[in-house]
Amino acid sequence: MADRPFSPSWLDRTMDAVRRLPVPAVVVYAVVGIALAAARTFVGWHDGSYPVGTVLPVHLLDGIVPLYFVAAIHYLDDLASRALDDYRAKLARDAPSLEILRYRVTTMPSVPALVLGIIGFVVGAVYLPLLLSPVDFAASRYFTSPTAIVLDTFLSALSGLFMVLFGYHTVHQLRTISRIYTRDTVVSVFDIGPLFALARVTAVTTIAMLGYCYVYIAFYTEWQINSASNVVLLAGLVLLALLTFVVPLWGAHRLLQRDKTLRVSAIGRRLEAATDRLHERADQGLYDDTISHIDTAVEGLIRERDLVAKSKTWPWEPGALRAVATALLLPVVIWLITRILERIGI
Repeated sequence: MADRPFSPSWLDRTMDAVRRLPVPAVVVYAVVGIALAAARTFVGWHDGSYPVGTVLPVHLLDGIVPLYFVAAIHYLDDLASRALDDYRAKLARDAPSLEILRYRVTTMPSVPALVLGIIGFVVGAVYLPLLLSPVDFAASRYFTSPTAIVLDTFLSALSGLFMVLFGYHTVHQLRTISRIYTRDTVVSVFDIGPLFALARVTAVTTIAMLGYCYVYIAFYTEWQINSASNVVLLAGLVLLALLTFVVPLWGAHRLLQRDKTLRVSAIGRRLEAATDRLHERADQGLYDDTISHIDTAVEGLIRERDLVAKSKTWPWEPGALRAVATALLLPVVIWLITRILERIGI
């Protein structure tokens, strides 16, 4: 694209290469993730940190988690691209072209992605020895041999790299969606359906983040929060997940609320004019067909006012809201059940 607004990140170029492969992208990411997990498992067998044939869930996830974030970014970009096709009818006349918007919403700028990726890689590399609690470190059987030190550090660095890039991708993509809602959209409370398309992207992003939180709590900490770093990480992810669902839609909500308020006000003025006219005819004793017509108009305006008053001003489908609520509450419910079972000795 000759007029693209910025250069694509290295990860976007990589994902484009994966899209050109003759196999589904999910297969590629799954194979790479399983290969990394298998490599760490083989190291554990070789150094004797656990018996041959045993699979430590934490080491399995260490290989899969980095590819989980890459696959999530890939899927969200494809979802956003399809959503824009459904959104086309709501774009304002002076909005940028559909392809420009598609590029912006599915592509990360190269420089910020590179810088943040390096930071994430470095933080991930030092996370295990410096930030992970001794209890979790020992339970996960990290650094059990020189080979394990290299591989554990590398996998942790990969997780840091792609987790940070996922965070940046989330901010960039949802900020772009927010701008599309507030700057490039024709808003009407009577035609909210197309707005749901982009809202699906925010919902899936939230679910992807909460899904990782669930996996982290269940398999990395076994429902035990043993360090301040775990608390900060999990609390930050949950908060960011909720913000990703609500914040990008806030601008659209305000515009829909404004449209609703203006319509209710306009209907109110028409109702006032119609009822004033009705009073005039009644005061003059002119009980003719005109009064009947005015009465019909008043009833129609009241029905329109009630319809507008009930109109939605948040551009999300009930199904998307339920899915996000389920993803948010499921870990909490499981944690509560686990604590109750522990107390009663089961």
